[in-house]
Amino acid sequence: MLITVDTDRVIELRRLVARACGNRLLFMRMQPIEHATRMQVWLRVTEPGVQRIVDAVTRSLPSAQLGRVVAP
Repeated sequence: MLITVDTDRVIELRRLVARACGNRLLFMRMQPIEHATRMQVWLRVTEPGVQRIVDAVTRSLPSAQLGRVVAP
């Protein structure tokens, strides 16, 4: 799962993901883009956690861009 957020919202995103899916989070990778004003965050989450993250992010971080979700 790919999410792009403003750099100043990354900590909030991390907390949100931890609350939304807990131990369903298997992997998180972050990479700065656009001169480090935004971050791409890749998540690997077991299936029940995906919809929880989508709901939480769209509710709490409306400026975040949700990218593709790929099944393993």
